[in-house]
Amino acid sequence: MKNIFLIGRFNRITQDFNNCLSEKYHVQLGSDNSDIIRGMLDMNEPDLVVINLMAMDNSHEAIFKNITENHPKLPVVCVGNKDEVKQFRELMKKNQYLSLVRPISNPELLDAVEGIFAKQKQETDKITEKAEEFVRYGEKKEPEKTKKPVEEKKPLPKKEEKESEDVTLDDYETLKAQIEAMIDLAEEDLPAP
Repeated sequence: MKNIFLIGRFNRITQDFNNCLSEKYHVQLGSDNSDIIRGMLDMNEPDLVVINLMAMDNSHEAIFKNITENHPKLPVVCVGNKDEVKQFRELMKKNQYLSLVRPISNPELLDAVEGIFAKQKQETDKITEKAEEFVRYGEKKEPEKTKKPVEEKKPLPKKEEKESEDVTLDDYETLKAQIEAMIDLAEEDLPAP
């Protein structure tokens, strides 16, 4: 279940957001105190943050700065009236922010949140697909590497080079590290021989 961190003063709107989102997600309530928010985000980074901008002022800018600087990949949905959204517009310029103007219905809020999670899933699936393709490509080449010395390697045919254009050495190293970490985790779950 996805975790959502709900930031804002506890009022009717925050309570409505909590009730709406709690039907599908695990929601953790947070105040509008930037120091408390910083600590809570550092302890357990959620999948998404929803900020109720109602009654927030310039003293709350630290919340946005903390999220932008320390959690740049964390998606944030900010909900407020036109003036509240305008007040924090400069702080919400990064792609991680989505601003919604009240009045907003519960289904509209859920649609926005589900849209963000759907986009994340597509991106993850795309990365996984590329990683699997890369691993398959590497598995095909493995027997050839063991049969021939390094000096005798032939250049890849043009067709195969085009297929692997997108994959860099950094991608390979990252994927290798991720696969090794997954293998380590899987081995921990296996019973001892």
